[in-house]
Amino acid sequence: TERFYSFLTACINGWLIHVLWKEFFRESELKKLSWIPFFLWITIPVCFWAFQNNMQENTMSVFTLSASLFILKGIYQNKTFLFLIGGIFVFLASLSKGFPGLFPIAIAGFHWLVYRERSFVKTFLLTLLLTMVPMMLYFLLVLHPDIYRSLSVYLFDRVVNSIQHVSTEPSRFYLIKKLLMEFIPAFVIIAIIYLILWIKKFDFRKIQAQQKNTIFFFLIALSASLPLMITKEQRGFYLVTSFPFYAFAFSCCIAPAISVWTSKINF
Repeated sequence: TERFYSFLTACINGWLIHVLWKEFFRESELKKLSWIPFFLWITIPVCFWAFQNNMQENTMSVFTLSASLFILKGIYQNKTFLFLIGGIFVFLASLSKGFPGLFPIAIAGFHWLVYRERSFVKTFLLTLLLTMVPMMLYFLLVLHPDIYRSLSVYLFDRVVNSIQHVSTEPSRFYLIKKLLMEFIPAFVIIAIIYLILWIKKFDFRKIQAQQKNTIFFFLIALSASLPLMITKEQRGFYLVTSFPFYAFAFSCCIAPAISVWTSKINF
């Protein structure tokens, strides 16, 4: 049962990566290349390990990707109810493993910061709505004494105690080193592609056109990984929820070139 569940979460994560990429590039030829972030995602060693061992992050990643999908849909379609659904998924992500599941709340702010397609006031109100949904749901939950007691144990015995006393690494910057190590396969793949592009004298302006998209996904990925450094209790699989967004960012750096190559294939 555990193996089946873990495999199921991996499948759902992969499907959500595909759907989120298509939603983001809905008006671009790049929407056909959702296999690129999927491929880069599965080359990350600790990501592969986490799904083999049924870590809690596997479930939380389902909810953070779902929240991100509905938040992006809400931004593009300008529909408030999609933000409400996104807020529910943020709540479910945080209920899976606490504070690390809250990072999708920042997506609307990052979108404004990078693209400036709507006013700051509207972005602030949408972010406030995203924040209020999980807060209201938690308020309803803690009205039940058993749930209140359970969440109190998590907050004080788990979170506060972890920040103050628990240490698995000597430095808070261990996760940065871990990130760089985990991305070695992706870096090698990108380096080989760039070498081929340089030899073929590819027009790199097509890749430079994706600069804003790369920055946007990197900001989301960093918001999912850097706050984990607040404590010295650090393990590589804590980063699982951030990996899809790093994969998106890396994919933006190579997708235009691969799109040119695949367009030459006579199916």
